[in-house]
Amino acid sequence: MKLLLCQPPIEDFYSTKERTYPLGLTYLAGAINDLSVEVKIKDFLSVNKRNTIPIPTNFEKLKNHYKYDKSEIKIFNQYYHFGESWGNIEHYFKQNKFDIIGISSLFYTYTEETIKLAKIIKKTQPNTTIIVGGQNVTASNHLLFESADIDFMIRGEGENSFRIFIKNILNENINESIIPNLFYKDNNKWKISTIQTTNNRYDFMPDSSLINGEYYKIQGKNSTMLNTTRGCPQGCKFCSIANVFGKKIRNKPYHLVLSELHKAKKLGIKVIDIEDDNFTKNQNYAKTLMKMIFNEFGNYFEFYAMNGLSAFDLDDELFELMKNIGFKMINLSIATISENSLKNMNRNNSLSKFKYAVKKSASLNMKTVGYFIAGLPNEKITDILLTMKFLTELPLILGISPFYYIPDLTMNIPNIPQNVKDARLTRFFPADNFLDELDLITLFRITRIINYIKKLMTKNNIQQIYFNELLKIFPKNIIIEKFVNENIIIGIDDNNTIYEHQTSEIVIKYFFEIYKNSIIVKG
Repeated sequence: MKLLLCQPPIEDFYSTKERTYPLGLTYLAGAINDLSVEVKIKDFLSVNKRNTIPIPTNFEKLKNHYKYDKSEIKIFNQYYHFGESWGNIEHYFKQNKFDIIGISSLFYTYTEETIKLAKIIKKTQPNTTIIVGGQNVTASNHLLFESADIDFMIRGEGENSFRIFIKNILNENINESIIPNLFYKDNNKWKISTIQTTNNRYDFMPDSSLINGEYYKIQGKNSTMLNTTRGCPQGCKFCSIANVFGKKIRNKPYHLVLSELHKAKKLGIKVIDIEDDNFTKNQNYAKTLMKMIFNEFGNYFEFYAMNGLSAFDLDDELFELMKNIGFKMINLSIATISENSLKNMNRNNSLSKFKYAVKKSASLNMKTVGYFIAGLPNEKITDILLTMKFLTELPLILGISPFYYIPDLTMNIPNIPQNVKDARLTRFFPADNFLDELDLITLFRITRIINYIKKLMTKNNIQQIYFNELLKIFPKNIIIEKFVNENIIIGIDDNNTIYEHQTSEIVIKYFFEIYKNSIIVKG
């Protein structure tokens, strides 16, 4: 039996190529590598291809904000198809036939790409069974259930269910109702089998041998992703990760992590991105693991944790161990400093612990990115700006994430988008009526300006600057001069002509009120 596991291309204004490694597909392949199947992974997203395509109609009201800009504070401009073209994908399936094809669907806003891929497959090989999995498969994602081309879907953690599914097919005696977390059709009506929150076992090993490693690079070096834990007990209402992996943290056995790293080294991989949600939640586990990694590999690898770490969990020993094994950057999420928002989200924060973590990271010469969410439901512009000010006064780079809708969140969201393409960062779709698209775009642009200033400070070895003294330090910088003196944000067109971006007057007003006595610390 021939089986293909694939990742669809996506269409958006940007894609973080370092984050497109199909880790879930390698775990599915590993879960069935002892069965009588010929397995192949085809990644249609991560290939080095990007084609310009028309901006979708739901972005019409934003087109004027996405003018071409080649300045150092530019944001989005052109809409792209990232990955293999639909035409080439259709040609591939005309030439390569499979019995079963599994499609990874990770993000709600790219549901249409999943559906289009399934349609192309059925058009070229109508007898092929299509099964879709990933965190985007939920009972509330009606778009997937409306597709006539999808035969089965698996919700939640997929390895065990997928293995049982394939074994049933091999035995020619499939009983859909006993396969955990399987959506299946009965007389053309979708049904769900027994629901299993998570797998009790965590000993499946990813099969990375099926991956073409040349596509996956971080800082120009061959890279791979690694999971050491699953599950999250935090219960933050803006996150759905517990719906996939459960609330209980499960640690991967040490020997399996080391085995993955040995395989990575043999493949010439130098960079490891730990994609856990809670890598350091169990401090004893994380410390023991990193000591073992150092004993086995020294600092051969460079480590990142791009999915983010919790400042709550970090102490001096953890930082020293992270530095020893080769961590280059620390990603920390503050989300917001608003007490009301934190309460509404069921999230705890400690500003003192966050400050400690950032300063400790800086003392070890590790770059730090501090992430916050702009536009949380019921959060006001001043709340967001106060969070930005808090981060600006720390030795880090600001990471802004405009809030966007995904199904099955437990928080109250007044404005739920009707178009699936509106549920993405680049759409700046407002969650409520406290702010609008222009407010969010202006906050995004200001974040770019702050990071630009921090970059200049690092370049000139300036530790900190009072905001009201910026022009004394950078008197001839047109971006800073226009922003500080005239309160405008500029762009530069293809003819090197400077023009003014449209901005939110109220955001600009509150920004200068809040920042007038602030300090900027280099990132």
